[in-house]
Amino acid sequence: MKISYINEYNFNIIQPTSIGGNLKSEVAFFGDRENSLGGYTSIRFIEDKQYFFPEDLAVVRKNIVSVMESCFNISPDRRAEVSAWLSGKNVLSSVEAAKKFGPAEITLVRKQLGRVGGFSTLFLISRDGEPGRGIWKNYCTR
Repeated sequence: MKISYINEYNFNIIQPTSIGGNLKSEVAFFGDRENSLGGYTSIRFIEDKQYFFPEDLAVVRKNIVSVMESCFNISPDRRAEVSAWLSGKNVLSSVEAAKKFGPAEITLVRKQLGRVGGFSTLFLISRDGEPGRGIWKNYCTR
């Protein structure tokens, strides 16, 4: 995995897939930096793809599930549900959809960039509340 920082809140990840290719993701953190623990309430992944080959989708699902568990305190019991939802949305050419998984939500936006441009797929993972407070024990900071 290669990581290159764009700025304090944005970076690119290049990850190998199981068939020898690479998947490039732009990742951004959002959140209330004023809270005492400085945890993020939203994390965004942007992929410059319309559809994902199964090997790419496996990397995307792994990334999203990992972030949901480690940063948004989602139970590992939800892995299959999250993976199935992401896989189901991979067949749609353009989509705007959102789904709650307990206290966290995934928003998916896939759209064409211009009339003859490529496609971009955005995954926004968010959660209400304050990181580190109440039942939100697992959270991420930079």
